[in-house]
Amino acid sequence: MVPGYGRVTKSAALAARRGAHAFLLACVLYVGAALAPSFALALGPDAVRSPARSMVTSVPVGDDTSNLVVDLPFSMNWNGTFFSQIYINMNGNCTFGQTFTGYDPNPTLVSQNRNVMAPFWADVDTRNSGSGKVWYSDVIDPPLVDGHEAFIVTWSGVARYNQQASPLDHFQLVLIDRSDTGAGNFDFEFNYDQMTWDRGTTASTGYARAGWAINGGSSFELPGSNANGALLDSGAPATALIENSLNSDGQLGRYVWQVRNGGAPNAPPTITAVDRVLEGNTPGGYGTYDGTGDYTVTDEGAPSVTASPSLPATLPLGTTIIEWTALDAGGLSTTATQAVVVTDTTAPSAPSLSSATHIAGVWTNVPTATVSSVNSTDLCSGMYGARYSWTLDAPGAATATLETSTITSVTQNTVSTTTVDSQGFVSGTWPADWTRSSTTYVRLSATRFHNAANGAEVWANNTTRRTANFSKTFNLSAYDTATLSFWDYRTAFSTNADYELVRYSTNGGTSWTTLQQNLGTSSATPWTAHTYTLPAVANVLVQFGASVNATTEYVDWDEIVVEGFTTNSSSHSALSSVATTSLPDGSWYYNFRTRDVSGNWSATSSFGPVRIDRHPPSTVDDAPLGWATSPVTVSLTATDAGSGVATTFYRLNGGAVATYTAPFVVSIEQTNTLQYWSVDNRGNVETTKSVPVRVDTRPPTVPTSFSASAVTTTSVEMSWNPSTDTTSGLSYYRIFADGSLVATSTETTYELTDLTAGQTYVFNVAAVDVAGNVSAASTTDTETMPQSQLWLTIEPTAIDLGAMDPGDTTTVTDATTITVGGVGDLGYTLSLYGEDFTSTATATPVPTMTVSALSYQMSGWGSQPWTPNSTTTQTLAIDTGAEYVWLHPYHFDFRLDIPWDASPGAYASRLTYTVVAN
Repeated sequence: MVPGYGRVTKSAALAARRGAHAFLLACVLYVGAALAPSFALALGPDAVRSPARSMVTSVPVGDDTSNLVVDLPFSMNWNGTFFSQIYINMNGNCTFGQTFTGYDPNPTLVSQNRNVMAPFWADVDTRNSGSGKVWYSDVIDPPLVDGHEAFIVTWSGVARYNQQASPLDHFQLVLIDRSDTGAGNFDFEFNYDQMTWDRGTTASTGYARAGWAINGGSSFELPGSNANGALLDSGAPATALIENSLNSDGQLGRYVWQVRNGGAPNAPPTITAVDRVLEGNTPGGYGTYDGTGDYTVTDEGAPSVTASPSLPATLPLGTTIIEWTALDAGGLSTTATQAVVVTDTTAPSAPSLSSATHIAGVWTNVPTATVSSVNSTDLCSGMYGARYSWTLDAPGAATATLETSTITSVTQNTVSTTTVDSQGFVSGTWPADWTRSSTTYVRLSATRFHNAANGAEVWANNTTRRTANFSKTFNLSAYDTATLSFWDYRTAFSTNADYELVRYSTNGGTSWTTLQQNLGTSSATPWTAHTYTLPAVANVLVQFGASVNATTEYVDWDEIVVEGFTTNSSSHSALSSVATTSLPDGSWYYNFRTRDVSGNWSATSSFGPVRIDRHPPSTVDDAPLGWATSPVTVSLTATDAGSGVATTFYRLNGGAVATYTAPFVVSIEQTNTLQYWSVDNRGNVETTKSVPVRVDTRPPTVPTSFSASAVTTTSVEMSWNPSTDTTSGLSYYRIFADGSLVATSTETTYELTDLTAGQTYVFNVAAVDVAGNVSAASTTDTETMPQSQLWLTIEPTAIDLGAMDPGDTTTVTDATTITVGGVGDLGYTLSLYGEDFTSTATATPVPTMTVSALSYQMSGWGSQPWTPNSTTTQTLAIDTGAEYVWLHPYHFDFRLDIPWDASPGAYASRLTYTVVAN
C-alpha cells in the first residue's frame, strides 16, 4: 500500500444524499434486479457507470461461487499474458486464468497467488431474496466508456453472507480497451456508490479488501483495506471508498489504473503539496524556492516520478498559487495546487550610527551635532522611512519622523514582468503573426482544447509520416530575462521516428537550442504546463514542431506565452540618513530606528553620549560681606551644567595660585583680596571673580577725657576725646548710663535727654570700630540731676514793631507781660534782646543797623531795673511767692529809634525773650 495516494475528499453534500436515499434501499434493489437489468443504483457519488448494455446478464445467485467464465470483448495483456476470458467471482472480485472462491479477506491479495482485481473482496451472498445480483455487460455489442469498448461487472446492491435486504453494497469493476495505445493495453476502474458492510460473519477473520495483485508480482490495496469499517460510507473520510478517488478527474468513488505493454497497473502519480508561508528573502518576495519538503509524489505502478512546479523565479509578496505537475515513467501526470504566502515580518537591520562632529563620550563646545545612520537594510519589502529622537542623559525611544530630505536610500532590484506575446489558438482562426510550415497538417482543431481555448494541432494524414511546425520571432532585447511557457497534449507515438519538438534559434534557424523533445513510442500525455528560459536578445525564433505517422496521432499546443522580465529599482534595500541638530549643553543620545514597507520596525540604535558644554562653570563663595572680627573660613562652591567641574583655583592678595580642595582660613588683619575661578571637564575657564575678605580682630582705643555736666533737670551734655582704629576704622561711640547702653553717637559730644530730675547717674562711653570690635569703657562721670523746673509765658506771644522809616521813633505803649515760673531751687536770668533791623524791601540793599535805643519798663513782683541786652542774673528768694512755686511776671514797654543814616525802606524787627536757669 502506498500512503498519500491523493484521494479527494467529497463535500458534506454526499452524506445528505446518502441519507435521502436510505429509505428506498430495500425495495429498489429487488425490483431493479428482477425487472431492470440495466438498473444502476446511484445512492452515493454517481461513480458506478451505467452506459447502454452495461448490465445485460446476471451471474447465478449463490455463495462463494466462481465457476462463471466469461469471454471478454477484447484481449488484455496482464503481466505479459494476453487474456480473453475473465472469472467473475461472487465475493467481490474477478480473476484471470483461474477461479477464486475465498470468502475471508485475509491475508493479503498478493498472498492468494492469483491475477486478481478485487473492487471489494468480502463474503458476498446473493441467495437471499433481499439481495441484488452480480451483473456483467454485453460481450457481443459491448458498452462504450469514453469512446472505448468496455467490459463491466456490477455488484448491484449485494448482501453479505446469509443476510436479507440490509445492509447492501453497490460497486463495480470496469475493463476498458485501450488497444489504440498498443496491443493488449487496457484501463480498469473500481467504482463505488454505496458500501454499508465489510464483513460476512464473525467467522471471517478479516475485513474487506480493495485492490489488485499480479500472480508472482506486484500488488496494491487501497488504504483502509482489512480495517474495520474503514472502507464503508460510515468510515473515516480519509478511507471511505465513496469519499475518495484515484486518477478520475475528481469523480469521487472512482479509482482508475492503466495497464500498458503488460506492465503493472499504473495510475497517474499522486502529488500533494502543502500550503506554505515563507518569509521573504529577496527584493520583492522569496527567491530560490523549490518546494523541497512541501510536496509528496507517489506512484504505485511507475515509481520513477518527476515533479515540476509552475514556479516564477521570485515569489512576490502575498499569495501565489503554484501548480505542481507529477509525471511518472509511464507518461502519466497529475497536478496539484499549492498556495504559497510570502510575508515580510522581519524587521530591518538595526542602523549603524556615527558622527562626523562628535566623539561619543568626549566633551566638546560644538553645539551642532551631525549623526549619520548607515546600513539599515531590508532584504524583502524594502525600506520605507525612519524615526529619531534626542534624549538627555540616557538613550530613549525614537518618536519623531525624520525629514525626508535627510534620508538617502539605496535602491534594490525588483522585477517587473511584461507579456511579450500570449497566444491562445481560437477555433477557426490562425494567428497571422505565427508562421506555419504547412497549411495542410498544422491546423486548428475544433475538438482539442485546453481551458476552452482551441489548440494548434499537428496531425498526420493516413499512414504517411507528416512533419509540420509553426514559429514566430521575438525581440527580447529590452528585457533582462525571458521565458516561454505553454501547455501541450499528445497521443502515444507508435514508432521511434515520431517526435514532439520545441526549440529556439538566435541566428534565424542556422542553429537551434532544444527546449523540449519527446521521441519514440512514448505514452500519451494529458495537458501539461511547461516553462523554459529564452535568451534576452533581439531575434529569438521560437518553433513548435512534431512528426507523426498515423491518422489517430497528434500533438496539440495551447496558451503559448512569452514573457520578458526587467530588473528595476522600485524599492529601497538600505537607508542612510544625516541628521544635524543644535543642542543645548548636556549629555545627549541620538536614537534612531527604521521601518520597511511592510511596517516592520528595526530595533532602536543609539549614538552617544554626545557631550556638549559651551559654558564655563560658575563658582560662588561664602565670605562675609563686611568686616569679620575673627579669622574667616571661606568655602568655594562650583557648579557646571555640562561636563562638570574639573578644578577650582584661588589666590589671596595676589599671591600664588592654589587648588581649592577644602575650605580655607583668611586671618590677615586688613581688607584681603580673594580671587577664584573654576575650569570644567571640557576646558571652559570661568572668568576670575574677586571678593574682599575683611578681617579686624582688634578694638579701637579707649575714649579719654570723658566729662558730663548737668544742663537741665532732664539732660546732660557729655564730651570726650576721640578714639582711633587703624584697621577697619572708627565707626561710632556707645554711651552708657549706670552701665546700660542708652545712646550711640558718631561725634565726641552728646546731649543725653529724658533723664529724671533729682536722680544720680554714672556716665561713661566706649568706641566701636567698623568691624564691630568694642573698646574698653572710658572713665566714668557721676551726675545728680537738679530738681528745678522752669517755664516762660509771654502774653501776647509776639510784639509787632511794624514798619519804620529811618529817623522814626516807635514807642510801644502796650505792655507785654512775661512770666517766669518754676519749682525747686530756682535761679535764672531773664534777657530781652532787640534784634537788628533788616530790610524787607527786595529792591534796596539789605542794610544792617543796630537798635539805637531800647527802653522798657519792668514791673511785677520782685521787679527791678534791668539793663537793655543785659545778661544780669537776679536771684530770687525761695520764699517769694507760693512755696516751691515762683511766678515772676514782668511788664515791658519800650521805644525804638531808627537812625537817619539808614537807607530808605521798610524795616522790621523782633524781640527775643530768654530765661536761662543758673
